Amino acid sequence: MSWSQYHLDYQKQSEGEILQKAFIKKQELDMIFSRVELQTNSDKLKIAVLGCGDVRLIRHHREIFHDLFNKEIDLVTMDGDDGTFGGGSGGKKA
Repeated sequence: MSWSQYHLDYQKQSEGEILQKAFIKKQELDMIFSRVELQTNSDKLKIAVLGCGDVRLIRHHREIFHDLFNKEIDLVTMDGDDGTFGGGSGGKKA
């Protein structure tokens, strides 16, 4: 697979920059779900993330949604997954 410029630019970012992006994403999602209630009886949520610039964000995405809903998260990233990003784990399941 050849990477887009978008993905190549993300790969150059430091761990601190990735962490800052994850923090901002968490704040945005906290704000959204403080206004919109998710109604489900399921113990497990299937979440689709429409884009991911770097494998390092997958773990953060999973943790953010787990923290928001206190449920097991089945995370799918549309432009890539753990395998697409060279077999990286993206962290353990929350």
